[in-house]
Amino acid sequence: TKHVPCVRVLPLTLNSLAGFLAARWRVGLLVLATALVWMAHYDRWALENWQLPTNYTGDAPEVLAEMRAAADGDIWPLSPKVIERLGAPSGAHWNGYPTPDKPLLLLVGGLAHSIGLFAAANVVLLLASVSAALAFYFVARWLRCRWEWAWAGALLFAFTYHSFHRGLGHFSIAFSWTVPLGLLAVWLVAQSRRLEWRSAGAVVCLGSAVALGVSNPYNLFFWGQLMGWALIAQWFDQRRRVNFAIGIAAIALAGVTFFLSHIEVWLYVQEPEGMPLVARNYAGTEIYALKPMEMLIPPTFHHWDALAFFGHRYVRWSVWRGEAYLPYLGVIGVIGLLWLGALTIRRILARRPLPGQALSAGWLVAYATVGGLTNVVALLAGIQIFRATNRVAIFISALVLIFLVVRLARFTSRWPAWSRIAVALGVAAFGVFDQVPMGLTAAERAEIASMVRSDEKLGREMEAALPAGAMVFQLPVLGFPEVVPPHRLADYELFRPFLTTSTLRFSYGAAKFRARSRWQRDLENASAATLVRRLEAYGFAAVCLNRKGYEDRAERLLKELSALGYDR
Repeated sequence: TKHVPCVRVLPLTLNSLAGFLAARWRVGLLVLATALVWMAHYDRWALENWQLPTNYTGDAPEVLAEMRAAADGDIWPLSPKVIERLGAPSGAHWNGYPTPDKPLLLLVGGLAHSIGLFAAANVVLLLASVSAALAFYFVARWLRCRWEWAWAGALLFAFTYHSFHRGLGHFSIAFSWTVPLGLLAVWLVAQSRRLEWRSAGAVVCLGSAVALGVSNPYNLFFWGQLMGWALIAQWFDQRRRVNFAIGIAAIALAGVTFFLSHIEVWLYVQEPEGMPLVARNYAGTEIYALKPMEMLIPPTFHHWDALAFFGHRYVRWSVWRGEAYLPYLGVIGVIGLLWLGALTIRRILARRPLPGQALSAGWLVAYATVGGLTNVVALLAGIQIFRATNRVAIFISALVLIFLVVRLARFTSRWPAWSRIAVALGVAAFGVFDQVPMGLTAAERAEIASMVRSDEKLGREMEAALPAGAMVFQLPVLGFPEVVPPHRLADYELFRPFLTTSTLRFSYGAAKFRARSRWQRDLENASAATLVRRLEAYGFAAVCLNRKGYEDRAERLLKELSALGYDR
């Protein structure tokens, strides 16, 4: 008789079914609560508001340009990054300009075809908060934290000041969902006694490694350090060699994924002898290093004047500031940090093992703090690309919040269910209100709407007047990326006509320090007659100038063009 394996079927009881449905409802309510907070902050209650970006100045136009390029099909993994409608006439070759989070850009590109670019950007920004909440909730539940405290911690982490306040301008940094998963992977490798190749823990380790490899390089950089310490710990523990092997595999997988995600930087680079598009220096590693004090300092625009007072004092008295306020942990986070510090001191005095969160946070602070190891490495080894080590604050936030919710879950374990839930919700509400910055005023939102509507009108008029594929030369001439714009012109502002058109090609966006863009500089100070003659010879159909880039608002150039018969 053929052997048939025995399969044990667990009986479906009302209690198990209720538990399954309750777990689903809790996750659903977490997603809903996160979405409502996000929508309230950005005033996205009306459908027409979804067609406006959350920000339209600073780095936001550059991020939106990458999203538009993805929608046009110009950004794909393992492919050369040439933006066909920018850098006319030869296209903008951005192979030397690293672009993380390509899967997210592809998602935006796909959504943009059906709901529009700005709405797609809003949806993905909302996803940043929702994904952070879900990842934290998953990790907290894995660590046996009660659901109400896991739920509260997830909301707090979703709106951690460091990541949420970045917004559209720092699109990649706003996605922090990989951080709690990466920390869980580190702890599994360092301490788990049940980590096997075919276990859920191995899936977490390898899956988080892939996610970190394709996302923000800063998160990968900090995670790699922690995983390295976990491997060192396992090297001296011969009982858990599988942990060591899985940790090695995770780091290797993250490295390979990162390399493949940015392969165009090495594989398709043009003019390898040219200057780098993104330059960093030692001074930046001091300016943008972590100042531990800033983890405790509320912003000047805090909801409560009593806390904003400290932010104003910090601004008045400090000189060496980089990204001030962004490391702020929030009141709840600061309480968790103090609790963790007190417990660590007690353990040291009692000569007991230190909490894992304290070891991780201690190393990260020692590395990232101004004057710390980050400056030693930058000065002696010349590794300056990771200059903004204040961004380690998102790891410290995750460590502190995980420690806090696990401790609170234990502390309240014998309380009645209603009191545990009430206190957890109260902590979450207080913490979110403290961490979420003040939103834009009605006047500021109206200004964004006016700018977008104006750009859309200009785009329609240009596409109506020019044939499809026509090339437009933009003035003043600016390189890309990271240049100082002249007069009142904002950096990346010249991307705006590109965002609101779909058939025209623009000269802006060509990589600086490259032969393909050098000819534009040659025309920068040319007379109007020479400019027109050369541009027509190259095949350009129009000149689009931004008057904010000229001291005289381009009056002289406009008069010269008018004298040549170009009144439009």
